[in-house]
Amino acid sequence: MQEIDASIKENHKRIDKAYAELLEGYRGIPKDILKVTLEVESGSHHGLVRTMDVPFSSFCAHHFLPFVGTVDLTYRPGRYILGLGKIPRLIHCRSRRFQLQELLVRELAEDMVNHGDATYVRVVSRARHMCICYRGPNDATTVNETTYQIGEPE
Repeated sequence: MQEIDASIKENHKRIDKAYAELLEGYRGIPKDILKVTLEVESGSHHGLVRTMDVPFSSFCAHHFLPFVGTVDLTYRPGRYILGLGKIPRLIHCRSRRFQLQELLVRELAEDMVNHGDATYVRVVSRARHMCICYRGPNDATTVNETTYQIGEPE
């Protein structure tokens, strides 16, 4: 029992470090993440850019329990084409906070319009919530999907 007690005494350090990492999104600034890779004439890019199956993990702002899933983000460039690696970084920044899945997709879409000058954005998130898996319905198979869209795809 003394071995367990000795191990537990150091738990607060491990817990502090774990939560600092799990909630590191508060240190990120979406505007700084979405730096321009290429400037183009507004409206000259007629296609869509789609980044799919970006994994994320977050903490439910209601229950303080984790939820994990993926995000698909589609956008039409306005004046800027963004580096493809910026999309996963933005998702990581926004998801590594206390969050609601419904707000996560909205915030990502708004960031793309406000800081990336996108003229159309559609964000789809699929996630499993531990509050559904381990309490309430006690169902580990449920997947929740949320979407948010700004603009028209054309």
